[in-house]
Amino acid sequence: MVVRAICRAVHLTCWSAAIPIEMLILSISLVFYCSVHPEKVVGDPFGGPIRQSITLWEIEEVATRSARILTLIALVLLYARKSRILETDVESSNEATETTRLLNSSRVGNHYQYDNPKNRDPLRATSQAHGLTLQQTTTGSWWEYISDYSIFLPFMWPSKSYRLKLVTVACFFLLVIQRINNVMAPNQVGVMAADKPKLSTLSTLGPMKLFNQETYELGRYRTAIGDHQSTERRSFLCMTIFNTVQNTILMTGLLCTCLIAAFQISTVQRPVGLFVTLLTYMAQLQGPLASFGSFYGSIQSALIAAEHMLGLFREQSKEVDSPLAIPLTTCNGEIQFQDVGFCYDERKVVLDGLTFTCKPGTTTAIVGESGVGKSTIFQILYRFYNPVSGCVYIDGHPIRDLTGDSIRRNISVVPQESRLFNESLMYNLKYANQSATDEEIYQACRDAGIHDKIMAFPDGYDSKVGDQGLRLSGGEKQRVAIACAILKNTPIILLDEATSALDTNSEAYIQRSLKALSHDRTILVIAHRLSTITAADCILVMHEGHVVERGTHAELLELGGRYRRMWQNQSEESA
Repeated sequence: MVVRAICRAVHLTCWSAAIPIEMLILSISLVFYCSVHPEKVVGDPFGGPIRQSITLWEIEEVATRSARILTLIALVLLYARKSRILETDVESSNEATETTRLLNSSRVGNHYQYDNPKNRDPLRATSQAHGLTLQQTTTGSWWEYISDYSIFLPFMWPSKSYRLKLVTVACFFLLVIQRINNVMAPNQVGVMAADKPKLSTLSTLGPMKLFNQETYELGRYRTAIGDHQSTERRSFLCMTIFNTVQNTILMTGLLCTCLIAAFQISTVQRPVGLFVTLLTYMAQLQGPLASFGSFYGSIQSALIAAEHMLGLFREQSKEVDSPLAIPLTTCNGEIQFQDVGFCYDERKVVLDGLTFTCKPGTTTAIVGESGVGKSTIFQILYRFYNPVSGCVYIDGHPIRDLTGDSIRRNISVVPQESRLFNESLMYNLKYANQSATDEEIYQACRDAGIHDKIMAFPDGYDSKVGDQGLRLSGGEKQRVAIACAILKNTPIILLDEATSALDTNSEAYIQRSLKALSHDRTILVIAHRLSTITAADCILVMHEGHVVERGTHAELLELGGRYRRMWQNQSEESA
């Protein structure tokens, strides 16, 4: 839509500006030709015979200029009418279409709009959900859009050469002052850019087969590709018409020139040498003039690509450290949430006055129903988002006053769904700690209960894991993630359902490894299976965004509240 607005604005502006200029030239020419004046001669415009009135050739020139003015007026009226029709059509057909982000993010959580415009401003008191997705800017006037291209001006504009400036401006006007065929070509290019099909990635093949929707997807893609081909055909048709008309005009001009030159040579008004020179110049100009059609299409394609690039340039990082932020040089592992409030969407509060403290070297478990904000706590602590209200402290330092890099350097995370690079197992393990030796990696894998499994692979630690770890089972990916957390060796470890994909024996083995790992480390655990957190130093029971119960496993059972009901329900299910 922005590309079409720019094309309409540029054409209308150039044509509208050309009308008074052409009228001024025509008026001056008429005054000159209607008075006593010398007839223009090739090689000496003011050295011909004196004429008392306008000549036949001068009448032809005036008629040509008048026709050019009428053509410009017709183009302005036609293009203005076409623009209004297009705007009406766009407004009437403004419905949801299939789109794909330029930079697609796979981050999901609670199914709220992380990239809602109300969440983008970091100073908003209602929401500071700083997501990692990019949002393309397609609003604003065409002049604001064009002004964004000023960042390219120092590289393209010949600021030190007035001659080149004049040539650049002249070339610009030659390009934009096109014939009537240009009315449709840029519009079709814009339609093709706005409505081209955005096909889903191959990662959707799994859900498509699971829900048996191959026929539906085939029809959807066939419709999208058909629309794309239709707009592409219209665009090519318009460009073909433009090239045909342009070549016809060039050939007609050459034919008329040859006829006039032949007449003047036959009446001994011009020598044959001037005619040969004229043909040579025309041959040299014909190629560049004929290439304007394809050149104009290239400009449109480049403009569309530049729009996406400008969208990237205009994006601000959502994780900007404060200018006064300091690094967290030493970390003992104390974590404190003080009256923290947060929401992804201001219509739905996720955390409401959350307050708790994790002492260094202790294990704190967080339990509750799905959607109460357990994973959000980890994302705030890891500086993926900033709290709307309240504050989070690490060793007494507000995390807003600490650099994000130093915070992440002291925290290890075992996510619920591990994502691995399509590389070898050794590469993925070393990614957590580039300085780790092979023996340290082997020991970490033994502690995570994955070493023997890796050695059973045909290529051992050099085995490829596939796209996002496709060749590994869920339990194997979780063990690799736990081994990475062990290798990173940080004072704070966050476990988000770290053993949810493990069998009972593997889970018991990992629990023993994590217990040994928790020595002198602060561990936060999110768990749905309460049997995995019975040994935690403190258990926080969350409901509707805040802590409703806290204590050890025995204390909460004795309390007889929400935790006890959850424990009884799981015990009955396991029985």
